[in-house]
Amino acid sequence: MLRSRLPHLRVVPTTPDGGFRWTRDTDVLRRLTALGYLIGASTAFLSIVTPDPDPSDHRALLILAVLEVAIAGVLVFGGGLPDAVIRAICLPGAVVFTSVAVAVAKPAEVVLLFYLWPALQVGYFGSRREARVCLGVFAISLAVALHLGDWQVPLITYVVTMDVMLLATVVLYILTRRTERLMEELESAATHDDLTGLLNRRALTAALDRELRRAQETGTPVSLVLFDLDHFKQINDQHGHAGGDDALRLVAEVLRGTAGELDAVGRHGGEEFVLVLPGRGLRDASAIAQRVASTIEERSSETPIAMSTSAGVATCGPGRRDADALMAAADHALYAAKAAGRRRVYVAPDIVPARAAA
Repeated sequence: MLRSRLPHLRVVPTTPDGGFRWTRDTDVLRRLTALGYLIGASTAFLSIVTPDPDPSDHRALLILAVLEVAIAGVLVFGGGLPDAVIRAICLPGAVVFTSVAVAVAKPAEVVLLFYLWPALQVGYFGSRREARVCLGVFAISLAVALHLGDWQVPLITYVVTMDVMLLATVVLYILTRRTERLMEELESAATHDDLTGLLNRRALTAALDRELRRAQETGTPVSLVLFDLDHFKQINDQHGHAGGDDALRLVAEVLRGTAGELDAVGRHGGEEFVLVLPGRGLRDASAIAQRVASTIEERSSETPIAMSTSAGVATCGPGRRDADALMAAADHALYAAKAAGRRRVYVAPDIVPARAAA
């Protein structure tokens, strides 16, 4: 998957039903900035020992180099620092230190190239607010640096450098966000069903495994409800595949509206849907299944396609993590409900006695 091939990005889940957002990893920013400070310090030390004529203030360069090494050390060993502190050192801090180098180093025209370092970091790692703050810091610190550096043509140098910094930041910012949006679309397509927008089978299995692992740690039950739309073939025969698609979308809408914030809902395949209910015992899960079935009948009665559903409910209590057994139990209960005439909810016995079952 994309997330495993892009170590500089982290996926932050936002909802149990597969919602997420990409975020740039602060740890990568920390390490890259430490490398940048070390490169700057090495350049400063090299300028001091170079035998070529150099009008720079070597004492100021030495102080700058020592400070950069110290900051690099803080970043290298500062994995436990708050993200806000790391980002302050790495984004506006990099702008300030580059400006200090411009003020004290000669020939300063070459040092101006170092501004590409903070520009690229801000464009890639920074938020829109951070980009604005850094550009403001850059505008002020560059003006001060040019004044202290006694430049011959400070105005044109200021304008050109600002333009390049602004252009590099904005272009990289736009390209990065467009790339992230594309990756989000690809990730969503890989985990969600095209027709209903619910989790697909693979993502649903991952969500169930995740909830069972959490249940094993917390000692709470996990229930699963397997729904099947009754006589779906007849719906397709009478109303066409477009009508069948509308029926599936209606079921998905009802399930999405019923699911709580911690629940996961997906399309298991064909006309089968799954609702994962962490922390719910058989009684709660059965009541939810009954409510979903009733709502589907009520909603469909207002459309040309009258529908009913059958459902199988199973619970896996604490002390065991077995997704296959849980799914098999729900499927067995569903089969029994359909064999008994459909339009009903059947409950399977607990796979493992659930101490916290409702």
